[in-house]
Amino acid sequence: MWSWDWVDVNDRLPELDLMVLGYSGEAVVMVEYKEWTTDNKPTWLENGWCELEVSHWMPLPGAPESKA
Repeated sequence: MWSWDWVDVNDRLPELDLMVLGYSGEAVVMVEYKEWTTDNKPTWLENGWCELEVSHWMPLPGAPESKA
């Protein structure tokens, strides 16, 4: 069963350069956490270039298990 355990970015950030699901206030998107900017906000990139503001994130789900 899938568990939606969102993490507030003010509580904890993912590892640097890790792809995660991010909530941008309008949509859930796959983003990559990059670094802190000079204004003390984390940088989140969608598709490697489109910078978004993300309020919550969660790890990507694992691959499905094979039924062989």
